[in-house]
Amino acid sequence: LELQSEDPVYQGIMHVAAYALHPKRAWATPCHTALVSLPGISGTEADNTRDRGEPFEFKVGEGEVIKGLDMLVATMREGEQCSALVAPQYGYGEEGHGAIPPNSRLKFEVELMGWREYKDISEDKDKSILMMTYQGGSWEGADFTAEITVSWKLTLLYSQEVLEEKKEMKFVYGVSELPYGLEVALEKMTKGESSYLQLAPHHAFGPNGNPDLGVPPDTVVVYDITLHDVKNPQPKWALNPQERYEFALKMKEEGNAHLKEGIKDLKDQPIKAAVRKYKLALVYLEENTAEDTVEGDALGLQVSLHLNIAAVAIRTGTWGAVIKEADRALALQPNNTKALLRKGKAYAELREHDLARDLFAAVVNTEGAPEAAEAKKELAKVTKKIRAIEDKERQSYKKMFASAPKDVPKDAKAPEAPAEASNGGAAEAREGQPRAKAPEGAPRDARAEAAQEKARYGGMFDRVNLSADVESGPAAPKWTDAEELPPDMSKEEAYKALIELQREQKRLKEQLRYAKRKEAEEENKITEVPDDWKPDPLWTPPKNP
Repeated sequence: LELQSEDPVYQGIMHVAAYALHPKRAWATPCHTALVSLPGISGTEADNTRDRGEPFEFKVGEGEVIKGLDMLVATMREGEQCSALVAPQYGYGEEGHGAIPPNSRLKFEVELMGWREYKDISEDKDKSILMMTYQGGSWEGADFTAEITVSWKLTLLYSQEVLEEKKEMKFVYGVSELPYGLEVALEKMTKGESSYLQLAPHHAFGPNGNPDLGVPPDTVVVYDITLHDVKNPQPKWALNPQERYEFALKMKEEGNAHLKEGIKDLKDQPIKAAVRKYKLALVYLEENTAEDTVEGDALGLQVSLHLNIAAVAIRTGTWGAVIKEADRALALQPNNTKALLRKGKAYAELREHDLARDLFAAVVNTEGAPEAAEAKKELAKVTKKIRAIEDKERQSYKKMFASAPKDVPKDAKAPEAPAEASNGGAAEAREGQPRAKAPEGAPRDARAEAAQEKARYGGMFDRVNLSADVESGPAAPKWTDAEELPPDMSKEEAYKALIELQREQKRLKEQLRYAKRKEAEEENKITEVPDDWKPDPLWTPPKNP
């Protein structure tokens, strides 16, 4: 049977498959192909995968093969065999390829063995972590700190050479030194499952590669991985309150050990494991109720876990997480000086200097606080920054004051100006004395009024540009009695009053911003810090290395 499509690709079906499904875009399709070049009447076989003993595999619609073969396989079904004639413009064109001359028609014999669908399991859905399951498993997956048994083979993309092979290796999930992409895949897999895993460089071995394994820099790698066995820790609901407390205490001690290791060796994996263990401990502690009694300081343990997470967030510069964890600690112990200090550091880094100063001052004023000395140093730093900002503002206002005219006496009063007519032209009477109507089109001395205001108020409330021409028009109402005028102010007094108003305005804005943040937290609008802290540069290399 010979079929012709709209494009010059001729397909003859040799064996029709029973399945009705066609492969979709980006699905991996292993095929057996025999390629014959047809420069004239007689053909020369250029390639045959059966001679090599392994099928040829490519992703449909991704441009990995010539357009004619891409189009052909997209129309086939699993198990189908066919032959096809491909015109030069859908083959290797005018340039040719290897032993295939330019402008050659191609004859393909193709058997579609099947296909595998890659799923994008990366957080950003940018196809940096692709997983394709070829053998399903059970329902049981690996929880954090589970003991897992894993086998894998490591190859480069488009290569069959095995660079590393591990058989039934035992690991503690979430703690071992594994590539980040491999940990993400293990989190998705279940016991007994086998999958192919394709990792972009920044989720595998990064810009340096791995010379010991033979992985070049910035190289995509492929894992053939099998999760043989999973031994999860006991679930929290299966433990009594005392056992949950002891488990949380154990997680904290192990987390502290990981944190010290990461700080000492400058490794990010132990630090990430420490944070995850702290959070796991909090999950078990929060299962206990107020009526549950345990032998130990459960409240103190909970506070210390929040503070440890905040300490790690300080190291990584995640200041929002610092404030969040400090607030949770303060909700349990409102006067905890360590939480106040760390929250103050976060506000200082976010340039919320007034809030940071208040928090540092609260620590310093707490009698017997171990953190008082450190808080005093931080208070001095933030106070210095506040003064620097005020000095900068003072200099800017001095320039404004310098622009005020000096030839107008300070106690000069504004000339009386008639009120503008209203209500049909009738002037309103004030204190029994009627005001005079302004003549139609009467000019007003706007320059004198502006100069008087500059002299009185230091130029802070300029209304008129003295250098501009002022059109004549009806005069605006002015003060007529001395008691209605504002009290006289010197420039320094006006400056101090203005600075105080700005400071109060800033404080009110900060209080409003804080109230909005708390309201959003209560409504669960603020995203929790991810368990693996992927947005943090300490644990995740940049997306575009």
